[in-house]
Amino acid sequence: MATSQKKHVMLSYNWDNKSAVLEIYDNLSAQGYAVWMDVKGGMRENLQVSMADGVENSWAVVCFLTQAYQDSKNCRKEFTYAEELGKTIIPVHMENKWKPSSWLGVSLAGALYIKGSSLSIESLTTAIVERLRMSSSDQNTGNKTNNGKVFIGTLSTN
Repeated sequence: MATSQKKHVMLSYNWDNKSAVLEIYDNLSAQGYAVWMDVKGGMRENLQVSMADGVENSWAVVCFLTQAYQDSKNCRKEFTYAEELGKTIIPVHMENKWKPSSWLGVSLAGALYIKGSSLSIESLTTAIVERLRMSSSDQNTGNKTNNGKVFIGTLSTN
């Protein structure tokens, strides 16, 4: 069952994972979550304003991490802005044999994340929902870690 939050869950991704993220969008929406995704009505005329609105009006940002995500200026802006606003960031590692480095590696140093590259879409959706529930519970009780951000997931073995 989804939370009663008025804000949405934002899905931050690079287009290399668009089809998988669209399925996750549909699955989360079917479970009652308000979900923001650029291609599902989140984008308007001004890209920067749309991205800012997506982050500002979220209570959690699920980031689907790949080399292309790390290399994307827009993905970097979304991630960094969510981090600056203290949003819950749920990192999902979507690529085998790749490790975040550079700005993303520093941002995720010591973070736990979901290893999405080894899960079916259904299992990945379930893992994300579990993390969203944990995050919602932490927000409601005031438990915050990592300077206001909550990084939750399963430890990667990469």
